[in-house]
Amino acid sequence: QLACPLDLGCHSVQLWAGAPAKFLRDLSAEEQESIGRLAEQNYELARSHAQETNKSFEQVEHEGIVLDIKNERSPDYVSRIGYEF
Repeated sequence: QLACPLDLGCHSVQLWAGAPAKFLRDLSAEEQESIGRLAEQNYELARSHAQETNKSFEQVEHEGIVLDIKNERSPDYVSRIGYEF
């Protein structure tokens, strides 16, 4: 949790938390390097979540049926009945 009142002049390599914010410690070099990676991972997770939550009920139901068929039947069986995924 990075939080800093503007008048304290905290730096981006420090960890501040609480309300009111208090300095906890300086970030390690490893933590500083991981900030960009974590931001990318959070962005991808949010994008994936948005795609899933924008699906209609019918889409979710269809995907569930397809998944059930894939899990219960062999690919040979599915290809013989002519169902395409």
